[in-house]
This record gives sequence, structure tokens and C-alpha cells, in this order.
Amino acid sequence: MAILPGFVNLHTHAAMTLFRGYADDMAFNQWLYEKILPTEAVMTPDDVYKGTRLACLEMIRSGTTTFLDMYFFELDVARAVRDMNMRAVLSSVYTDFGDSDLIDQRKKDAEKYVQTVKSWNNDLITPGIGPHAVYSVTPQSMEWCREFSHQFHVPIHLHMSETETEVLDCQKNHQTTPTGLLYRHGLLTPETVAAHCCWINEADCLILGNEGVHVAHNPVSNMKLTVGKTMPYQWLKDAKVNVGLGTDGCASNNNLDMMETMRIAVMLQRFSWNDRSLLPPQELLSLATHAGSRALGLSTGVLQIGRPADLILLKSSGIFPGKNGFSPEQILTRSSGTRVDTTICNGRLLMLHEYVPGEEEIMNEASHAAEQLVRRVNQ
Repeated sequence: MAILPGFVNLHTHAAMTLFRGYADDMAFNQWLYEKILPTEAVMTPDDVYKGTRLACLEMIRSGTTTFLDMYFFELDVARAVRDMNMRAVLSSVYTDFGDSDLIDQRKKDAEKYVQTVKSWNNDLITPGIGPHAVYSVTPQSMEWCREFSHQFHVPIHLHMSETETEVLDCQKNHQTTPTGLLYRHGLLTPETVAAHCCWINEADCLILGNEGVHVAHNPVSNMKLTVGKTMPYQWLKDAKVNVGLGTDGCASNNNLDMMETMRIAVMLQRFSWNDRSLLPPQELLSLATHAGSRALGLSTGVLQIGRPADLILLKSSGIFPGKNGFSPEQILTRSSGTRVDTTICNGRLLMLHEYVPGEEEIMNEASHAAEQLVRRVNQ
């Protein structure tokens, strides 16, 4: 077998495994406002717990040992991750949509969540704050999130410049790009991970590089939701921005397979820049491992004595058996997560020879939760 560092999924919404295949063929704003948000409004903490356990199972089976999440009922996300023995940075989503009545409650929820998770003293789980996006968080709340991050020493996780509409609306309302607005209100820091960044310009990239912001590239999600542009990897690289890879949630991807994400990322970037030399195998592997780990302030993501044992074992390709099946090109650009045989997180076996304890129960509970969720939405 081949041994690799465990993958780091740098942007997802784990509980959205319950939404897999839901509203697949809709325009972004219709998908978000008419389907996703109304369905999330009737979710329960138990739905989130069971959906997250299913996500952890899927990530373990496809070689992910660490992930960065953003969702509501994030304490239930944390409970599920703790039960599955994975490593994660879990951001409590913050949205107010300009509603002053919501702001105090959002602040109290975030404080309670972070203090509770910190009280667990679990080295594998780090709490964070997730100011959702410039269109869902007021500038005053952005500044509060910045101070909250400083006060509690937690990372910031947000969406940025995912669609053209987001950028145009921000320029109309604030006379700057989302990058400029977030910079103005202090949310662009070395502890910040900005997801998507499809509609950014070269000046935005320079700001991100100067401020030490990390970017999560979500190629499958951006293509599935047809956001209209590709994250400009070459500009970000030139600006010395650390870029990792994410799957996004299953509502905007349909799976959490980081090997598929790697394969599509390299094809999408090469196509967009018309350059077949972009993202050679070792650089691509770094995006899925070390870059993600670095973005989260972790010491994982590399095979090195003394580092945490977050490791995966891959089976040889059936088409290319023997050592040819373990060439970097075969592993990283022509494979999927089904090649993962064994997954180890912090030295603990999470999957051995494709067996994960309790798998059937996790799948059955999540299936039942999804069925009940659909019934509540249709009532």
C-alpha cells in the first residue's frame, strides 16, 4: 500500500449530508433562499448530530482526518465529531441579516458554544466563529466577530466572493469588494479561512496575501452551483496566499471525497488558465494536506517523525497494479476515495481494511433523520 498524510477538508458543512441531491438543478440564489435556508429552518439539533456523524463516516472512508466546518447547532456537530474521534475546527455560524433582534442572541450562542467546547479539553476539536458572508452579517457584527476571535483565541471561517451578485451588491452598498469590506472591519487575519473567492481580482489577492489570510478552494461546489468564475489560483499563488482544498457541504457537492476534489481542482485550474503545468502532483497533495493543516494552525499534514499520526493507507490501483499504481499521478489525479483502505487519526484506527465500527447504525439513523426532515419541510 501507499501511505499519505490524512486529507484536510478546508471547508464544509458536515450536517448537510442530509441534503445530498436536494435542489440540484437550481440557480444559486433560488437554491439558497427557496430551498436550503427554509429547510435548515426546520432542522433540529438531533438532525445536525446525525447528519454530522454520517459526514464523519464518509470522510473517514475517503481518507479525510481533519475538517473545517461551519454550521448552526455547532455544539451538536462537536458532539458528533468527538464521538467519531476525528480532528476538526468547528465554527459556530454567525448571521444576523441586519436584524437587530437577532444580534444579542447570536453573540450569546457563540460565547456559550466556544466556552463549552473549550471546557472539554479535547485536543482534537477546536471551536471557531463563522461570520457567514458580507450579505448575511452587518459591519458592526463583523467587528464583534473580530474582537470575539481575539478574546477567545479562536479562528475565523467565512464565505467570500462566491458569486458575482455578492460582489456587485457589496460594491453598490459599501463601495468596495467583499475583500475590501472584510478588510475594513478587521476580519482578514492570519487566523481567517475564506472559502470560495471565485470573484476576486488581483488587488483582492494582494490584500489577502498581505494579511496572511488562507483560502479554501471548492472546485466541485463552484462548478455544481455554476458561480460563473474559477478561483484564481495563479493570482493567489503569486500573492503568497496559502490555498487549501474543500468539498463544501453535500448540498452543493453531493459527496465529501477529497481525492475527487483534487482531481477536479487540477483539471479546472489547468483549463481556466490554459496551462497544463499548473498544480503538479506534489503541489496538489500539499493543497489537500499540509496547506489545510497550516491554515488551521495544526502540525499535521506531513509524514514526519514527531508529528501527529494522521495517516491513510491506499490500495494499489486495479488498472495499474504494483508500483505503477502508486505513482503520484495515479494516486492524485486518477483516483477516488474508494482507494482508501485504512484511516488513522492521532494514532487511532478509525477505519481498518475498509471497516468502520458502527457504520450501519450511523447510516440508518441519518437516513431516518433525512426522511423526517423532508416530511417537516413538506408540511
